[in-house]
Amino acid sequence: MESLRRLTSSLSLGGGSSAASSHAAASVATPASALPRSQRRQSPPALSAFGTIDSALAAAVSASGLDLTFITDRFLVTGCPVVGPTDLAAKQNNVDDLADFLEARFGSQYLLLDLSGIDEGPENLVERLREQVLDFGWSRAGMRAHTPPLDLIFRICYAIFAWLSLDPAHVALVHCQNGKTRTGVVVACYLMYARLADEPMEALAAFYRQRLDMRSLTPDSLRLKTPPSIRRFLAGFHEVVENQRVPNEKPLLLKAIMIHALPVASRPRVEIWDDYRMTFSTAEPMSSSLAVNGPTTMSPPVIDWSEQDGFFAILWEKGLDVDGGFSVLCSFGDVDDGDERIDESDLVLFRYVDSTWFLQPGLVTLTKDKLDVSKQYDHAFEEDKFSVDLVLHESNKTRRTYVPVDLTGNRAVEQAGSLHWALQKFVSHNVRWAQANSLWIDNFK
Repeated sequence: MESLRRLTSSLSLGGGSSAASSHAAASVATPASALPRSQRRQSPPALSAFGTIDSALAAAVSASGLDLTFITDRFLVTGCPVVGPTDLAAKQNNVDDLADFLEARFGSQYLLLDLSGIDEGPENLVERLREQVLDFGWSRAGMRAHTPPLDLIFRICYAIFAWLSLDPAHVALVHCQNGKTRTGVVVACYLMYARLADEPMEALAAFYRQRLDMRSLTPDSLRLKTPPSIRRFLAGFHEVVENQRVPNEKPLLLKAIMIHALPVASRPRVEIWDDYRMTFSTAEPMSSSLAVNGPTTMSPPVIDWSEQDGFFAILWEKGLDVDGGFSVLCSFGDVDDGDERIDESDLVLFRYVDSTWFLQPGLVTLTKDKLDVSKQYDHAFEEDKFSVDLVLHESNKTRRTYVPVDLTGNRAVEQAGSLHWALQKFVSHNVRWAQANSLWIDNFK
């Protein structure tokens, strides 16, 4: 542990000697997305190309009876660890069987990233998996969220890349609660980040071909089945990686929401969420906006509802702060919240998920195909009449702090976390680093 402490103190962000920092930057593989465009097509050394999986390892995985899927030769998806028996159909692995297999095959050279964001997992999960676990889950209390905050997805990609770059024997695994949705989003993003896929839907299709054995799946057919929020998220991530910049770094003010031809008889409920919590609800009039920088006094909005034509409008005099990811959730408003027989997800009519990173001041008109409309109510929405308008204004607020997403040169390695940030993250989670010690300690004596 003393060697590990010396290593991480040498690599601490904003500290340590310049020689140590420059040595680390030169030693770690730079993500392909940090290279000039003319050099980007070559896969980085942190991941081999598809189709090079070791046959003996593949046979061992198959014989294990566990839910494990190769995405590449060193990047795998695993079913959710549970206390009960392994259930391949449910994408679940008995936690002890999984731990025994990973220990036997990889020793301390594996790293498991937990994307589930749930607290009711197996007791002592980290200890059972030999402390080789990082918690990268995300949650928005009261709202299901399939996509993570955008700065979090970059943290995840940086961590995976750093781990795989440290040793060619390292493997990384990811899991979520159902083994498909969150995992699919993260895998698709990493494939784009590592330049193993050039297009968002191709990256997601690659995941489904491997994970669900859907060998004939095409990006075009998958696009038709994928919710707009996931398509939008993947496209936004791809844009940042391709252009190596965030299109809009400034927060915005949401001045109005106008919903046209909503097929309900009673006034609906509309909620606004940021990346982590609810910031506004028509069901709970708030005297303040729960802004990132603390509560700010705000006047109650003007709310207008017309049952006759299904028009619903919310107008804020000073505007509602939005910064980064946000969601607009529209639900039935005439249902008793205390009725335990009702699943809140069944009350949702539609949702819109986006980020101020990809929006500009002005009018945003959203037609049905740009919204996640609940399947059970889809038939009630009239394609040619239903729409949602958002009115966005400039904001003078200071943007909140994000993980750096500048993917150019040594700054990507030093600040974005390809080594430094990830090392600190791993140590803070007590991940064992036998291989890291043997590879790096001599360089920082």
